[in-house]
Amino acid sequence: FHPFNGYTRIMNEFGEIIWWGMITGSESITELAPRLAGVKERLNKKQGLDSVKVIFVDNCCHVRAKLQAIFGPNVLVLLDHFHWLKRWDPVLRDKKSSEAALFRNLMSRALLLVTRDEYNRKKAQLTEKLKKKNPPRLPSPVEILKASNTTTPRPEELKKRILAVMSYTQIADATKLAANQQLEEDDATRAKLTLKDSSILQKTMKDQLKHINCLCYPENMAMHIQAPNGNEHVASQSSKNEALHQNVNRRFLQSFSRCIHSKRPSNRRKNGI
Repeated sequence: FHPFNGYTRIMNEFGEIIWWGMITGSESITELAPRLAGVKERLNKKQGLDSVKVIFVDNCCHVRAKLQAIFGPNVLVLLDHFHWLKRWDPVLRDKKSSEAALFRNLMSRALLLVTRDEYNRKKAQLTEKLKKKNPPRLPSPVEILKASNTTTPRPEELKKRILAVMSYTQIADATKLAANQQLEEDDATRAKLTLKDSSILQKTMKDQLKHINCLCYPENMAMHIQAPNGNEHVASQSSKNEALHQNVNRRFLQSFSRCIHSKRPSNRRKNGI
């Protein structure tokens, strides 16, 4: 008995689930269209006409036209940052290495920019807050950057930042490779390289750069929300959705496994004992 192939859900900018449903296919927009139209109608009644401004998905270029046919031609259909960053994994030699962690951090910093005005604003806020501590102190640059709201650079600037990360990593790898050639193969001090060979690298670079415009939202669109307690956070994309997806999968699989285990006949009963 297998009536459904999976489930899907929609989250709003606060990370709240506003719709979920079971699906028989593979998240086809054609199958979901009637239910998405219902979501649009409900949101329009509650929040006003054309309340949906941006939709973040993991396959933006593939579903953009279909989603705009449902929610309107002015709705932005963008690629969420989580999946774009995740799709660099094929170029990494060892995904669990410290070199891979550094590469991901650099690429994330290329994608998410803290402007000078935002840095100074948060610095002033934190300085005022830390004056009340005992003893008072100044905020560190790390604390300021962590508290600051980020934005995505314009496409031209974003491309430069991405290429700069790739150039830095390739030069670092070339330097390590030259040093490794002076050492024996079994020498424990040989440095680990970050990136794989150029063929995979070139293909991944082409695919990732193709989506630069899908990562950038309009400069006049506010992508941060202020909570009642005064804290600010970025409007949810799909990272919370992915975390929830993994958690639900674990719970469903565990429950299903326990169910199957409890209903499986024992060897004693099978042998008529």
